[in-house]
Order: sequence, then C-alpha cells, then structure tokens
Amino acid sequence: MKEEYKGAIVALQNLRNPIVRTKWVELTTADIDTIYKSICPVCSVGMLLVGRDQQTMELTEHDRCLFCGQTFQYTDIEEMREMDNGKKPFPVRSTSEQEESK
Repeated sequence: MKEEYKGAIVALQNLRNPIVRTKWVELTTADIDTIYKSICPVCSVGMLLVGRDQQTMELTEHDRCLFCGQTFQYTDIEEMREMDNGKKPFPVRSTSEQEESK
C-alpha cells in the first residue's frame, strides 16, 4: 500500500480525481484465474475489472477502482483488444502473491 494512504483509506475518496492514464500490462494481477482483474495502483485495496461495451462486447478503455473510485484510462487498449481477440498472446503479469512476497 502506498505510504500516503496508510490508515487513511476511505471508500470512493478518489471518485472526483482526474483520470489516471496507465498501461494494463503493467498492473498487478489480482487473481491468477481471471486475466483482466487487477489491483488498483492508487489505493492498493480495490480492484479494476476491465469492462466491456454492452453492445459490441469490446473491451472498454476506461475503468474505475471498485473501492477508491479512481478512474483509469488504459493507454494500451488496442493491444488488450488484440489479445482478447486471440491475435496476440497474453503477457505474463505479476500477481498479488508475488507482490506480497517482495
């Protein structure tokens, strides 16, 4: 957990903060059984689930932490869509268990 947040995490505290641009491939995987679920890099408590457009079922480029409410924009969304469509292999990402053992 980031030092500035220790003992001060409040649900939805980042709801109105500016959008954070990030690469999905650099995020820590929250669950080895679900490729898209990641740990929020801002609060380290919540998760990012990567949504899909309800009509096209295409991965959406914006996501929100389920705990702190921080909004993210995936800058590598096109690569994510290629992986999702089987055009590109999924990378090996760090897991929450690996992060905890550091």
